[in-house]
Amino acid sequence: MKNHPPSLETREKRFENYLSLLSRELDHADRIKPFRDYLVGLLLQGERKSIEPIGARIDPSHVCVKHQSLHHLIAVAAWNDRALLRVICQYALPALLHPGKVESWVIDDTGFPKRGKHSVGVERQYCGQLGKTENCQTDFRDELSTRKLRYAAGIQSTTTVWPPGKEPLAPKAISNRGRQPKLLRRDEEHRPVTVRQLADQLGRDCFRPGTWREGSHGELRSHFCARRVRPAHLDYQRETPRGEEWLLIEWPLAERDPTKYWFLTLNRQVSLRRLVYTAKSRWPVERDYKELKAVGLGDYEVRGWRGFHHHATLCIAAYAFLIGERGLFSLCRDRRKSGGMVSRISGGERSRRSANTSGAAQPSFALLFDIVFLLRQKVVSSWQPLDRLH
Repeated sequence: MKNHPPSLETREKRFENYLSLLSRELDHADRIKPFRDYLVGLLLQGERKSIEPIGARIDPSHVCVKHQSLHHLIAVAAWNDRALLRVICQYALPALLHPGKVESWVIDDTGFPKRGKHSVGVERQYCGQLGKTENCQTDFRDELSTRKLRYAAGIQSTTTVWPPGKEPLAPKAISNRGRQPKLLRRDEEHRPVTVRQLADQLGRDCFRPGTWREGSHGELRSHFCARRVRPAHLDYQRETPRGEEWLLIEWPLAERDPTKYWFLTLNRQVSLRRLVYTAKSRWPVERDYKELKAVGLGDYEVRGWRGFHHHATLCIAAYAFLIGERGLFSLCRDRRKSGGMVSRISGGERSRRSANTSGAAQPSFALLFDIVFLLRQKVVSSWQPLDRLH
């Protein structure tokens, strides 16, 4: 049975109710109109979604006035973006939980390469998009372990570990007098290896085929090997060895070298298939960042942190509305047969009920809702539930 989208009037009413819900956190009535304009501008089609292009799309006859209004909302007005994010979360969370319970939280960073000297955050620093390879997570992983939180974290090939059955040397007693050394140690003959070196030692014969979900062209598969190891980074500054963790290595048959490595703190009895599934669960965050940037996340043009956070918050607000709209449609149980059915709306249709207080031509909401049904079409039809992987 096909899912047909509701009328345009119904969708616009839902959007206005969403705006009304968020507007309560703006602390001033004069901010509501530019807030609405900015959110609509983020949802409309366009290459750049910063203040000036949004103003030109919303009110092309009064671009300068609209630019000033939007700039004040983003860069100057002191509304609380954290309060707004709480409301956004409450709105979108039911739609996110509709397919089932939360299995894991995915944490990742995103970067926006910028040039010049005046935009916020342009100092020289780590940026994954530019190919930098510094390892910035060893302390983060230790803190997760201290809090007894399980994790799966991608690591670099240069990360060092103690191979299965090995660990750092105990402190060396120097005499019966004075303070005894407490720190772990290593020497020239007893040293950790990089995960790449360990992969070479294990050899290709140790790698087994594995699948984790269905893609647009069938099951995604590769070859994997998992071993229990101890992370070794700076453990000579510690008094006790780190606990054993799973090291998962991916080495596709077509590749000369291993391609990916992960640390996982799942229990010892877990299957290789579950390890692969858990490690590969990171893929949705890459998709989310891509779609967030489609609604303007990387298009900020402000020179202060307040403006940066406000712009990002409104991009999240726009994306949360699309998530809520997507959640209104039930998913086929047999997604393989669904064919990614998507109902399309004419891009030229306009609402008869659109408010036009400024006298300027209002943008079509049909373009906005086209995004809702096209978004994640292939992803939804290809998702493979966890219970099929046990």
